[in-house]
Amino acid sequence: MPRVVQVIAPAPFGGAESVVRLLAEELPHAGCEVMVAALVGQQQAHPWVSQLREHGIRVEPVGSDGGGLLSEPRRLRDLCTTFGADIL
Repeated sequence: MPRVVQVIAPAPFGGAESVVRLLAEELPHAGCEVMVAALVGQQQAHPWVSQLREHGIRVEPVGSDGGGLLSEPRRLRDLCTTFGADIL
């Protein structure tokens, strides 16, 4: 089963956000395990992340930990490695 990670810096709503949500809902029907990595900065709660979770979609917020410009890419790398992502 391929493992797919979708990465997005979400707005509360919009076109890209709708596409990511639809893919995250439909890819499991094609035999994929899906996770969405949401680049949300230092926000503790994001309305779009909450909406995906309400639809049963696995979402992992990737926020800044104050570690400088490379902290988010490092956290994203670690998340993808832990999940065992085949497709990013």
